[in-house]
Amino acid sequence: MAATLLSRRYMFIIIVALGVLAAVIIVKSRPSMQHQPEARMITQVTTIDVSQHVVRPSITGFGEVKPDILLDAKAEVAGKIVYVNPQLRTGNILAKDTVVIKIEDHDYLLALKQAEADLAVSKANLKEMKLKRDETQLK
Repeated sequence: MAATLLSRRYMFIIIVALGVLAAVIIVKSRPSMQHQPEARMITQVTTIDVSQHVVRPSITGFGEVKPDILLDAKAEVAGKIVYVNPQLRTGNILAKDTVVIKIEDHDYLLALKQAEADLAVSKANLKEMKLKRDETQLK
């Protein structure tokens, strides 16, 4: 029984070896491939010499133009407008930091002076109260 197993094993190895040998013989016996150069058709072309010209581009358009950004400004303060930039027209582009309008500031300067006077009065009252407190603590 052991002999039949060994003979079967040898038989399998022999069959595999013969298969590999046959594959090698088939690959080696084939004729080598010959590359044939590709035949291309020759196309004749006509060329012309051109000279350089300076062209000034221009655009002519018809229709309605809409801006990307529309400024809808509202004043945060009330007052009389005393200056309007003459370039402020529909569709005109203004440079950065351009003064567009000026509002009269007399009322605001008056309110500022009034607030400064009120602050001075409050400081004087505070100083007076501190003096009275110190005077009552000494008694």
